Amino acid sequence: MLSCEQVSKTYRTSRGQVSVLRDVSLELGKGECVVVSGPSGCGKTTLMLTLGNMLQPDEGRVLFEGTDIYAMSAPQQSNFRNTKLGFIFQNFHLIPYLNVLDNVAVAVRNRQVQQSDFTTLLTRLRLDHRLNHKPAALSTGEQQRVAIARALVNQPRVILADEPTGNLDEENSQEVYRVLSEFRDQGGSVIIVSHRTDSTPIADRLLNLRDGQFAALD
Repeated sequence: MLSCEQVSKTYRTSRGQVSVLRDVSLELGKGECVVVSGPSGCGKTTLMLTLGNMLQPDEGRVLFEGTDIYAMSAPQQSNFRNTKLGFIFQNFHLIPYLNVLDNVAVAVRNRQVQQSDFTTLLTRLRLDHRLNHKPAALSTGEQQRVAIARALVNQPRVILADEPTGNLDEENSQEVYRVLSEFRDQGGSVIIVSHRTDSTPIADRLLNLRDGQFAALD
């Protein structure tokens, strides 16, 4: 489904060059959930951005169903991000002046998606009684479920989730995993970035990223 081959990325800083990813390779299969764990600064976010077609690697390739996504034209890349990928961020990134319904609607890029589709999605996420509320009026768990609805609304093939339960209590964390598990069971693929390895019950594979390379789990 989605893979990277010998991907490397270096940042130039005032203190010189910093190698963040070094010859990293990863394959994500259809209907699979892979969790990439590791400490802060190990390259997890850079890997997520690279896989998500938002940060071109210095070396290596990122492939979606065999096609190099960074070899696509700019319009093709934009369409790929909008229709094939869904992003879930730890800090939600909801638009504060829009209500729940509009926060999800603003993400719609697939012309086949109708309003009834995402109201049904919000109902499944137990947000149907919150459609006209703005983010400030929502609990942390509700805000995260809105962010998940936004990620799912275009019926993506792959979900990229950056610490999706990092700000949530146990009950809301389990709700997030339930939704992602349903997505995976329907053939979707999931990559989760997490600083922990012991709190992701839906993982099919656990990978540990250290100093820009995959390493054995402790």
